[in-house]
Amino acid sequence: MKKILPLLTIFIIGCGGGSSSPKVSEEKKNAFKDWAIKSTAVTYLEFPDNSDYSIWVKMTADKYASKQNAEIIAQQIGRYYKTQTGYDGMVITTVWDYNNKIFVKGKTK
Repeated sequence: MKKILPLLTIFIIGCGGGSSSPKVSEEKKNAFKDWAIKSTAVTYLEFPDNSDYSIWVKMTADKYASKQNAEIIAQQIGRYYKTQTGYDGMVITTVWDYNNKIFVKGKTK
C-alpha cells in the first residue's frame, strides 16, 4: 500500500485535483443572460462555444461613446457574472459593435 499512495497522489494532482472553477450550469448561464438583458445596457449576450469564461455582448448605442467606458461596462458584466454564477476564474467580456466587429474586451479576474 505504501507504493500505491505516492502514485495516487501524483495522479490526483496531474488530473487537475486543484482545479478552481466547476462548470457553470446552463440554468445559471440562462438566468444571468436574462438578468443582464433586463437590468443592464446589454441588448445581446452569448457564451461562445458554451464557454464559462467568455461572454460576447452588444449594448445600447449610447454605451459606445468611448472605448474606455465600454471596457468598464464589460468588466462590470464579468463581475456580475462571477457573482451570480459562482464562477471564480478569469472572465473575458467581448463587446461587439453593430457592424459585428470587436469594440473592446474587458477582463475580470
